[in-house]
Amino acid sequence: MSYQALSAELTGILPGLSPFLSDTFINRAWRQIRDARLWSFLVTDCGIFCPVQVTSGTVAVTQFSETVTCDATASAALLAVSLPSPLDLTALQIRFGGTGTSGQTGQVYSIASFTGTNPLILTLDRVVMDPTNATAGYQVYRCYIKPVVDDFLRWESLVDMTNGWRLKLNYTSTMFDMRDPQRQAQGLAYYLGAFKGNPELQPKPQYELWPVPTSGQTFYGRFRRQGEDFTDPADTQPVIIPDELIIERALGWHAYPWVASNMGHFPAFKGVAIGNLMLESKKAYREMLLSAKRQDDEQELQTVWNRGHGLIHSTRAFKGMTDYPIDSNFIQSHLVNF
Repeated sequence: MSYQALSAELTGILPGLSPFLSDTFINRAWRQIRDARLWSFLVTDCGIFCPVQVTSGTVAVTQFSETVTCDATASAALLAVSLPSPLDLTALQIRFGGTGTSGQTGQVYSIASFTGTNPLILTLDRVVMDPTNATAGYQVYRCYIKPVVDDFLRWESLVDMTNGWRLKLNYTSTMFDMRDPQRQAQGLAYYLGAFKGNPELQPKPQYELWPVPTSGQTFYGRFRRQGEDFTDPADTQPVIIPDELIIERALGWHAYPWVASNMGHFPAFKGVAIGNLMLESKKAYREMLLSAKRQDDEQELQTVWNRGHGLIHSTRAFKGMTDYPIDSNFIQSHLVNF
């Protein structure tokens, strides 16, 4: 049943209920049903692309300025970076002072916007804290990623299909700060950590890949969504959610309580035990919700394979072995005990 039809049914049950208020109650009910469990229909997938780093040419940086001017070589190299639509240079990060060799300590900045071609002028997400340098070496790569949808909830899996491993999740950038504060571990990413929220479009968060994927990597990801409210009158819910489930949720938690507090506007309900109707709707809702959950489990085993399952988290196979990513950059710059 469409959003419009659900709202019409609610106003039919409660004559005198405003269609606008009915729309609101239906959407609230639909949102609460989506939040009632991790539904299988809210799992989807995507691709994440991180290009090979760019280091050609030099850039002019001024301390405490947000803009960076690229020389002709750097301008051409950066404009030649191939990214899948709708990504552009604003999906990338930049740091100054080297090309990833030991001793580089430049901060990591995100490219907020760019203008021009020769020279290419970059505007960063914050002012440059590094010293002024008219011919600074630099690295441009992608170490911060954002979900591809606005109603993103959390990652289920992120896999490097080329190299054959699954990134370790449930980390934070703060943990990476403890292991590698200068972000000198570079090459291929093994970990994904929560970085920060996105102030421009909440609640979409940002995540950091570590070690820094300077060699270029492509990931296949599966993630959970929060789901979206109805907006178009023709919008419908997934088949596994019956129409009655939304109606009973809207009645028991929103419409009937509203009628009870505005009884003067509903003469047809004079003398009717609204409290009993409310309880009956809540009982019917709970029964139908259990049935929908049971069907969802039959299809996708949502309550069997969940985020806390032991197989999801790595374990140390041998006493004393770390779960650090073992690559040449990491071993050469960190003390690792085997």
